[in-house]
Amino acid sequence: METIGKTEGFSGRRAEARLRTPTIERERDLGIDLLRVLAALMVIGAHVLNQGGALDAAWGGTENSAGAVVLQSVCMSSVNCFGITTGYMLCRSRFHLMRMLRLWSVVLFYGLLFTGLRLIVAPRAVTSWELLSAVLPVTFKRMWYVSAYFGLFFITPFLNRLLRSLNRKQHLALALVLLFLFSGIATISFSETFGINDRGHNVLWLGVLYIVGAYVRMHARPWPRRLSALLLIGAIAASTVSKYVIAWAAELILGRRPGRGLFIRDISPLIVLIALSLFYLLRGFSPKNRAARAAISFAAPLTFGVYVIHMQPMLWDGWERTFAPFAGMHVLVFPLAVLGAVFAIFAACMAIDFLRARVFRLMKIDSALAAIERRALSVWNWALQTAQRAL
Repeated sequence: METIGKTEGFSGRRAEARLRTPTIERERDLGIDLLRVLAALMVIGAHVLNQGGALDAAWGGTENSAGAVVLQSVCMSSVNCFGITTGYMLCRSRFHLMRMLRLWSVVLFYGLLFTGLRLIVAPRAVTSWELLSAVLPVTFKRMWYVSAYFGLFFITPFLNRLLRSLNRKQHLALALVLLFLFSGIATISFSETFGINDRGHNVLWLGVLYIVGAYVRMHARPWPRRLSALLLIGAIAASTVSKYVIAWAAELILGRRPGRGLFIRDISPLIVLIALSLFYLLRGFSPKNRAARAAISFAAPLTFGVYVIHMQPMLWDGWERTFAPFAGMHVLVFPLAVLGAVFAIFAACMAIDFLRARVFRLMKIDSALAAIERRALSVWNWALQTAQRAL
């Protein structure tokens, strides 16, 4: 990987230079940053509905059933938004180990912090698995997205080279074939077809989304915002209707009503279309209001911390059916209650991660990570040279 090291950014000098430049790139698409913020909100929304119990309680026959399913359809596109955005942003960037080290340091910090707090508050509730996963979050799959992203990250230099070797038609064909296999066929399968599970919570699905996002960046023509809005509304309506149709058919044939819709999953073509519509709707968007621009620029870098914080076992376990009472609210109040809970959780986590970022800056964590990066790349180059001589 020495060649990759020279062409994809494996350099100690570059690592030091990055410490003197802002973490955020000089030129950013605020629309993409806004999509990252929206995706983080949707992740929390999906967890309020599912882990929080609001969806199951509403789906049981309350007047809030339709509202809950619409919110579920939108929120389920969050992972796809992140995956497409990752491919869009990284397909033309150099490989920087520092990027992963920063993410890893955040995951490790919060894992140790919240596990330590739980040991103080409720020591009997802390399992050996939780203790080990706090120290080794990736290998213990403490958060599936972090583990999957970790695996994807290290193959992106090779993936980018492959994609750059393809012309527009070949890249489109690859993206369509992958979506046909891992979205179309896998959605209607009743087993882990092609090695992908029913929700796509693995590196394979993130890889598919990466290739789609890279195509958008490298070749795709922009969609008119009106078309994006129409596709978004149509996909949300279709996924909502599909849940009722499938529930009706299952109840008629099997005598029971399924709790989760077949087409309301990460890998579903309709959910992918929702994510793509949101992407094109927000891509290139730049609010004229200075305060709005500042708010987006402030919140976007903190979205990863928001995800990591709210997924900690200490908090996750406390979420269980906490929001089920929302289902009994008035039909107009229900969505407002869900959104209120989502924004409250997001704001609290964002405030915590802002403080964490300040602490990291005071402790000069980036300098320590840069030293780790230099050492790791030195060991890697030595190992590669040794392997080359041996083989």
